[in-house]
Amino acid sequence: GGSTVGPVPEKMQAWRVHKQCDSADETISNMKIEEVDVPKPQNGQVLIKVHFAAVNHFDWKLMKGGLKETCSVSCPYTPGFDVSGVIAKLGPGVKGLKVGDRVCVSIGALETCKQDTPIGPAGGFAQYAIALAETVSKTGLALEKAVVFPMVGLATYQALFTGRGKSFQDEELGKLKRGNKLLVLGGSTLAGMFAIQMAKSRSVKVAATASTKKVGNVTKLNHVKRLGAKVAIDYTAQDWSEALAGQNYDMILDCSGVVEDWPKANKVLKKGGQYVSIANFTGPVSTQDHNFKVFINKSNKEDLNKVLKMGLTPHTHQILGFEQVKDALLACMYNECNGKMVIRVAGGKV
Repeated sequence: GGSTVGPVPEKMQAWRVHKQCDSADETISNMKIEEVDVPKPQNGQVLIKVHFAAVNHFDWKLMKGGLKETCSVSCPYTPGFDVSGVIAKLGPGVKGLKVGDRVCVSIGALETCKQDTPIGPAGGFAQYAIALAETVSKTGLALEKAVVFPMVGLATYQALFTGRGKSFQDEELGKLKRGNKLLVLGGSTLAGMFAIQMAKSRSVKVAATASTKKVGNVTKLNHVKRLGAKVAIDYTAQDWSEALAGQNYDMILDCSGVVEDWPKANKVLKKGGQYVSIANFTGPVSTQDHNFKVFINKSNKEDLNKVLKMGLTPHTHQILGFEQVKDALLACMYNECNGKMVIRVAGGKV
């Protein structure tokens, strides 16, 4: 269904990063809300009136310049990748979307954090945002739920099943099939929770690591079991590589980026098994028997449409106001949240 959008103003409020400091904390504390021009959609682009935005670990990692090799930004820029809202304007040549469509999107790190970027970089923490039309999915979900899925949903889906994703070495990623065995490192991260649910829906046997820390009245360990992990390992009490030694897992998905994990994977993975990371960018290399792959998700609507249809639980930790973006970034950075930090931008009823 469509929604009325009203005329697009000339100016908007946006969060701005003016310089990258040595620490993400410092970069975040120097961010400000400013009045800027509403961007105009060019060929193949759409302008979205943002109702909700969501915070990703990627946001703060970018702020301390930790991803220069793969994703570079020039300041000043508007941070934020995940948005949901309503299409306010179409650029030339856009098919299949119309003004008033309710949508969600990951604006795309690989797509916008580069030289001569067509849009962005990023741009989500603002009242209006530009996205490439081919990355935008229409959604019937409530917009505060839809915003939880794009970046992490795409990363998890591509890690497990490849879709449109590719490793930095241009290889395909996971090819999980019914009856395979998957170990999720960081099972209570949002990516971990999505991975457990996605793998279970394809009849993959899942093991996951988590701690006994409580979230609400349930431990993270019990939570990953409830989501579908057959084996749950408390990594604070037990080394997963000892617990699962010799069990010939087809794949390990690394959602936590602990550098010491990859060297232990040979105890657990079968010959030719895959270790796919969405979090370890320190440059490990494959061995003769096991493949290490790291990647950044490729934003595209085909994969995102599949993610949105999977019936995943949209784990939201908290919904904060637009003026609280700094708090949301810090909570994400210091792992003080279980699930997404969501920002209400226009987010009244749509």
